Amino acid sequence: MAKRSISDLVNSYLGESPKASKDLADRFSRMQALRRKLTHDHPHTASASLSMDHTDPPSPRSKTNYAPWDRTALLHRLSSFKFVRWPFDELKYPRLAAPEWAKAGWICTGPCTVTCSLCTKSHVLRLTDEPDVDVALCGKYAKLINDHYPNCLWAKRRSSDSTYTVSFSDPDQALTDYFLRAKSFSSLSLANLTVLDPEHTTTSTPERTLALFGWQARPSFGGRHVAYCDMCFRTVSLEGEFDALHNHRAYCPWIAGSLPAYKVLSSLCKCRKNMVIDGI
Repeated sequence: MAKRSISDLVNSYLGESPKASKDLADRFSRMQALRRKLTHDHPHTASASLSMDHTDPPSPRSKTNYAPWDRTALLHRLSSFKFVRWPFDELKYPRLAAPEWAKAGWICTGPCTVTCSLCTKSHVLRLTDEPDVDVALCGKYAKLINDHYPNCLWAKRRSSDSTYTVSFSDPDQALTDYFLRAKSFSSLSLANLTVLDPEHTTTSTPERTLALFGWQARPSFGGRHVAYCDMCFRTVSLEGEFDALHNHRAYCPWIAGSLPAYKVLSSLCKCRKNMVIDGI
Protein backbone atom coordinates (compact mmCIF):
# COMPACT_ATOMS: atom_id res chain seq x y z
CA MET A 1 0.00 0.00 0.00
CA ALA A 2 1.37 3.41 -0.99
CA LYS A 3 2.28 5.71 1.87
CA ARG A 4 -0.31 8.48 2.31
CA SER A 5 0.77 12.08 2.66
CA ILE A 6 0.12 14.10 5.80
CA SER A 7 -2.34 16.20 3.78
CA ASP A 8 -4.26 13.08 2.73
CA LEU A 9 -4.36 11.83 6.30
CA VAL A 10 -5.63 15.16 7.58
CA ASN A 11 -8.32 15.43 4.91
CA SER A 12 -9.36 11.86 5.53
CA TYR A 13 -9.55 12.45 9.26
CA LEU A 14 -11.66 15.57 8.73
CA GLY A 15 -14.01 13.70 6.42
CA GLU A 16 -12.73 15.41 3.29
CA SER A 17 -11.49 12.35 1.41
CA PRO A 18 -12.72 11.78 -2.18
CA LYS A 19 -14.88 8.88 -1.01
CA ALA A 20 -16.40 11.00 1.77
CA SER A 21 -17.05 13.81 -0.69
CA LYS A 22 -18.76 11.39 -3.14
CA ASP A 23 -20.91 9.95 -0.34
CA LEU A 24 -21.89 13.45 0.71
CA ALA A 25 -22.79 14.36 -2.88
CA ASP A 26 -24.90 11.20 -3.23
CA ARG A 27 -26.77 11.99 0.00
CA PHE A 28 -27.33 15.57 -1.18
CA SER A 29 -28.74 14.36 -4.54
CA ARG A 30 -31.13 11.99 -2.76
CA MET A 31 -32.26 14.81 -0.48
CA GLN A 32 -32.88 17.13 -3.41
CA ALA A 33 -34.94 14.43 -5.16
CA LEU A 34 -36.99 13.94 -1.99
CA ARG A 35 -37.57 17.68 -1.77
CA ARG A 36 -38.83 17.83 -5.35
CA LYS A 37 -41.19 14.93 -4.69
CA LEU A 38 -42.51 16.53 -1.51
CA THR A 39 -43.02 19.82 -3.28
CA HIS A 40 -44.96 18.10 -6.08
CA ASP A 41 -47.07 15.71 -3.94
CA HIS A 42 -47.57 17.86 -0.82
CA PRO A 43 -47.08 21.52 -1.63
CA HIS A 44 -48.49 22.66 1.73
CA THR A 45 -46.16 20.51 3.82
CA ALA A 46 -43.01 20.83 1.75
CA SER A 47 -41.89 23.99 3.52
CA ALA A 48 -42.14 22.23 6.88
CA SER A 49 -39.94 19.38 5.66
CA LEU A 50 -37.22 21.84 4.66
CA SER A 51 -36.84 22.93 8.29
CA MET A 52 -35.08 19.63 8.95
CA ASP A 53 -32.11 20.84 6.91
CA HIS A 54 -29.88 22.66 9.43
CA THR A 55 -27.82 24.59 6.91
CA ASP A 56 -28.99 27.98 8.15
CA PRO A 57 -27.48 29.42 11.32
CA PRO A 58 -29.68 29.52 14.42
CA SER A 59 -31.09 32.81 15.57
CA PRO A 60 -28.28 34.91 17.06
CA ARG A 61 -28.27 35.66 20.74
CA SER A 62 -28.67 39.11 22.15
CA LYS A 63 -25.86 41.52 21.25
CA THR A 64 -25.39 42.00 25.01
CA ASN A 65 -23.25 38.84 24.74
CA TYR A 66 -20.81 40.85 22.65
CA ALA A 67 -18.50 42.97 24.80
CA PRO A 68 -14.89 42.47 23.66
CA TRP A 69 -13.70 45.09 26.15
CA ASP A 70 -15.29 43.35 29.16
CA ARG A 71 -12.59 41.60 31.20
CA THR A 72 -15.13 39.89 33.50
CA ALA A 73 -17.00 38.43 30.52
CA LEU A 74 -13.72 37.22 29.00
CA LEU A 75 -12.77 35.45 32.23
CA HIS A 76 -16.23 33.88 32.39
CA ARG A 77 -15.74 32.42 28.90
CA LEU A 78 -12.21 31.29 29.74
CA SER A 79 -13.40 29.52 32.89
CA SER A 80 -15.40 27.12 30.71
CA PHE A 81 -12.18 25.71 29.22
CA LYS A 82 -11.50 23.23 32.01
CA PHE A 83 -8.66 20.82 31.31
CA VAL A 84 -10.99 17.78 31.35
CA ARG A 85 -12.93 19.41 28.50
CA TRP A 86 -10.10 21.16 26.67
CA PRO A 87 -7.04 18.89 27.06
CA PHE A 88 -4.83 20.59 24.48
CA ASP A 89 -1.37 21.32 25.87
CA GLU A 90 -0.84 25.07 25.38
CA LEU A 91 2.92 24.59 25.18
CA LYS A 92 2.67 21.90 22.51
CA TYR A 93 -0.23 23.52 20.65
CA PRO A 94 -0.09 27.26 21.48
CA ARG A 95 -2.50 28.13 18.67
CA LEU A 96 -5.19 26.10 20.46
CA ALA A 97 -4.63 27.78 23.84
CA ALA A 98 -7.92 28.51 25.59
CA PRO A 99 -7.45 32.32 25.86
CA GLU A 100 -7.23 32.62 22.06
CA TRP A 101 -10.67 31.07 21.72
CA ALA A 102 -12.18 32.94 24.67
CA LYS A 103 -10.95 36.28 23.27
CA ALA A 104 -12.79 35.48 20.02
CA GLY A 105 -16.09 34.92 21.82
CA TRP A 106 -16.02 31.13 22.16
CA ILE A 107 -17.01 29.09 25.20
CA CYS A 108 -16.23 25.43 25.76
CA THR A 109 -19.52 23.54 25.79
CA GLY A 110 -18.33 19.93 25.76
CA PRO A 111 -15.29 17.71 25.22
CA CYS A 112 -13.10 19.52 22.66
CA THR A 113 -16.17 21.51 21.59
CA VAL A 114 -16.53 25.29 21.31
CA THR A 115 -19.68 27.36 20.73
CA CYS A 116 -19.86 31.06 19.95
CA SER A 117 -21.48 33.02 22.77
CA LEU A 118 -23.22 35.23 20.17
CA CYS A 119 -23.94 33.45 16.88
CA THR A 120 -23.99 29.93 18.50
CA LYS A 121 -21.89 28.30 15.79
CA SER A 122 -19.99 25.24 17.10
CA HIS A 123 -16.80 23.41 16.23
CA VAL A 124 -15.48 20.05 17.44
CA LEU A 125 -11.71 19.61 17.46
CA ARG A 126 -10.18 16.14 17.36
CA LEU A 127 -6.57 14.99 17.47
CA THR A 128 -5.14 11.63 16.44
CA ASP A 129 -2.13 11.05 18.71
CA GLU A 130 -0.02 11.01 15.53
CA PRO A 131 2.38 13.97 15.98
CA ASP A 132 2.79 14.93 12.32
CA VAL A 133 -0.93 14.71 11.63
CA ASP A 134 -1.81 16.63 14.77
CA VAL A 135 0.51 19.50 13.88
CA ALA A 136 -1.24 19.81 10.52
CA LEU A 137 -4.65 19.53 12.16
CA CYS A 138 -3.81 22.30 14.62
CA GLY A 139 -2.93 24.56 11.71
CA LYS A 140 -6.40 24.00 10.29
CA TYR A 141 -8.14 24.29 13.65
CA ALA A 142 -6.44 27.61 14.41
CA LYS A 143 -8.24 29.10 11.41
CA LEU A 144 -11.58 28.14 12.99
CA ILE A 145 -11.07 30.75 15.73
CA ASN A 146 -12.49 33.35 13.34
CA ASP A 147 -14.98 30.97 11.69
CA HIS A 148 -18.27 32.40 12.98
CA TYR A 149 -21.58 32.64 11.16
CA PRO A 150 -21.84 35.55 8.69
CA ASN A 151 -22.27 38.95 10.32
CA CYS A 152 -21.25 37.70 13.78
CA LEU A 153 -19.64 40.62 15.57
CA TRP A 154 -16.93 38.40 17.09
CA ALA A 155 -15.58 37.78 13.58
CA LYS A 156 -15.09 41.53 13.16
CA ARG A 157 -13.50 42.39 16.48
CA ARG A 158 -12.24 40.16 19.29
CA SER A 159 -10.99 41.00 22.76
CA SER A 160 -7.53 42.54 22.73
CA ASP A 161 -4.60 40.89 24.44
CA SER A 162 -4.64 43.67 27.03
CA THR A 163 -8.06 42.49 28.22
CA TYR A 164 -6.51 39.31 29.62
CA THR A 165 -4.16 40.89 32.14
CA VAL A 166 -3.93 41.36 35.91
CA SER A 167 -5.04 44.89 36.65
CA PHE A 168 -2.72 47.30 38.45
CA SER A 169 -4.63 50.45 37.51
CA ASP A 170 -5.38 50.92 41.21
CA PRO A 171 -2.14 50.03 43.07
CA ASP A 172 -3.74 50.25 46.51
CA GLN A 173 -6.48 47.81 45.47
CA ALA A 174 -3.88 45.47 43.96
CA LEU A 175 -2.01 45.45 47.27
CA THR A 176 -5.21 44.93 49.24
CA ASP A 177 -6.10 41.96 47.02
CA TYR A 178 -2.60 40.57 47.58
CA PHE A 179 -2.93 40.73 51.35
CA LEU A 180 -6.44 39.25 51.24
CA ARG A 181 -5.13 36.31 49.19
CA ALA A 182 -2.38 35.80 51.75
CA LYS A 183 -4.92 36.02 54.56
CA SER A 184 -7.04 33.31 52.91
CA PHE A 185 -4.28 30.81 53.81
CA SER A 186 -4.01 31.92 57.44
CA SER A 187 -6.57 29.41 58.71
CA LEU A 188 -4.75 26.50 57.05
CA SER A 189 -1.87 24.51 58.46
CA LEU A 190 0.97 24.88 55.98
CA ALA A 191 3.62 23.38 58.26
CA ASN A 192 3.98 20.30 56.04
CA LEU A 193 3.87 22.28 52.80
CA THR A 194 6.99 23.35 50.94
CA VAL A 195 6.29 26.30 48.69
CA LEU A 196 8.76 26.32 45.81
CA ASP A 197 9.70 29.76 44.54
CA PRO A 198 11.82 29.32 41.39
CA GLU A 199 12.17 33.08 41.06
CA HIS A 200 13.51 33.52 44.63
CA THR A 201 11.20 36.39 45.44
CA THR A 202 11.82 38.03 48.81
CA THR A 203 8.59 37.23 50.63
CA SER A 204 8.60 36.47 54.34
CA THR A 205 6.05 33.65 54.58
CA PRO A 206 4.66 30.81 52.43
CA GLU A 207 1.28 32.58 52.50
CA ARG A 208 2.76 35.71 50.95
CA THR A 209 4.67 33.72 48.34
CA LEU A 210 1.48 31.98 47.25
CA ALA A 211 -0.40 35.29 47.18
CA LEU A 212 2.37 37.02 45.23
CA PHE A 213 1.93 34.51 42.42
CA GLY A 214 -1.84 35.01 42.37
CA TRP A 215 -2.93 32.00 44.41
CA GLN A 216 -5.70 32.06 46.99
CA ALA A 217 -7.03 29.36 49.31
CA ARG A 218 -10.27 27.59 48.54
CA PRO A 219 -12.49 25.56 50.86
CA SER A 220 -11.50 21.97 51.43
CA PHE A 221 -11.96 19.87 48.29
CA GLY A 222 -12.50 16.18 48.95
CA GLY A 223 -10.83 16.53 52.35
CA ARG A 224 -7.84 18.40 50.91
CA HIS A 225 -7.02 22.08 50.98
CA VAL A 226 -6.42 23.61 47.58
CA ALA A 227 -5.02 26.78 46.03
CA TYR A 228 -6.90 28.46 43.21
CA CYS A 229 -6.01 30.98 40.52
CA ASP A 230 -8.83 33.17 39.19
CA MET A 231 -6.91 34.05 36.01
CA CYS A 232 -6.05 30.61 34.59
CA PHE A 233 -8.52 28.67 36.78
CA ARG A 234 -6.09 26.04 38.00
CA THR A 235 -6.98 24.30 41.26
CA VAL A 236 -4.04 22.55 42.91
CA SER A 237 -3.84 20.53 46.11
CA LEU A 238 -1.75 22.04 48.92
CA GLU A 239 0.27 18.94 49.66
CA GLY A 240 3.99 18.16 49.71
CA GLU A 241 5.74 20.59 47.40
CA PHE A 242 3.83 23.40 45.74
CA ASP A 243 5.49 25.16 42.82
CA ALA A 244 4.06 28.67 42.95
CA LEU A 245 5.26 29.46 39.43
CA HIS A 246 4.81 26.34 37.34
CA ASN A 247 1.45 25.21 38.75
CA HIS A 248 -0.18 27.92 36.64
CA ARG A 249 -1.26 27.32 33.07
CA ALA A 250 1.55 28.49 30.78
CA TYR A 251 -0.58 31.34 29.41
CA CYS A 252 -1.60 32.71 32.82
CA PRO A 253 -0.78 36.45 33.02
CA TRP A 254 0.57 35.94 36.55
CA ILE A 255 3.60 34.21 35.02
CA ALA A 256 3.48 34.75 31.23
CA GLY A 257 4.86 37.49 29.05
CA SER A 258 7.93 39.70 29.22
CA LEU A 259 6.68 41.33 32.42
CA PRO A 260 4.54 38.80 34.34
CA ALA A 261 2.13 40.11 36.95
CA TYR A 262 3.99 38.63 39.91
CA LYS A 263 7.03 40.79 39.07
CA VAL A 264 4.89 43.91 38.90
CA LEU A 265 3.30 43.04 42.24
CA SER A 266 6.70 42.27 43.78
CA SER A 267 7.95 45.73 42.80
CA LEU A 268 4.79 47.29 44.16
CA CYS A 269 5.23 45.47 47.46
CA LYS A 270 8.78 46.77 47.80
CA CYS A 271 7.52 50.31 47.27
CA ARG A 272 4.85 49.85 49.95
CA LYS A 273 6.75 47.46 52.19
CA ASN A 274 5.27 48.83 55.41
CA MET A 275 1.67 48.18 54.37
CA VAL A 276 -0.05 45.45 56.42
CA ILE A 277 -3.60 44.19 56.80
CA ASP A 278 -4.58 42.38 59.99
CA GLY A 279 -0.96 41.38 60.61
CA ILE A 280 -0.56 39.38 57.39
